[in-house]
Amino acid sequence: MPPAPGPSDTVELAYHVTLDDIHAFNLHYARTSPQSLRSRRSVRFALTFLLGALLCSLGVLSKAPLPFWLMGFLILGGWWAMFPRRLEQMLRRYTERLYASGKNAGVLGPHRLSAGPEWLSESTDVREVRTHWRAVERVEDAGEHLFLYVTAFSAVIVPKRAFATPADAEAFARLAEERRRAHSGSPENRLGI
Repeated sequence: MPPAPGPSDTVELAYHVTLDDIHAFNLHYARTSPQSLRSRRSVRFALTFLLGALLCSLGVLSKAPLPFWLMGFLILGGWWAMFPRRLEQMLRRYTERLYASGKNAGVLGPHRLSAGPEWLSESTDVREVRTHWRAVERVEDAGEHLFLYVTAFSAVIVPKRAFATPADAEAFARLAEERRRAHSGSPENRLGI
């Protein structure tokens, strides 16, 4: 195993970004963003309330027997339990439609990432984006991916398959967090390491 990169070393990575990587980021954002969580909760409660009100209205108007009410509670429970999964399926389909509607040149396919002491550079065959570490808001480890957030809702996606070993991915995440912190002036460790 090569030695861990030092503070002045540049780390170079090459990997492919796939639609599954984009889905992983969208799901991670939807599951962890405070605003997204609030929106999901609000929609879940509102739709459950409306469905419950509809079932109650039907039950009262039709003077339904006990089995109707039990079935209604089962439907509400099923709706409550299935909502998060169904929402994630809808998000996946929406993302697929968005990416199918345009060229998306340089978003999917081969990427090169260069993490130097001052700059993070991501390039493809058709574009190059250079970001100072000061602009990286946070580094998040999401299981199969590392997300280097450059805004509250967009990130450089780094699939962990780009690394030879899980230890290399962890070392890169630590280095990225150290560089982010060193340039942001923030003592906060957002990676939890």
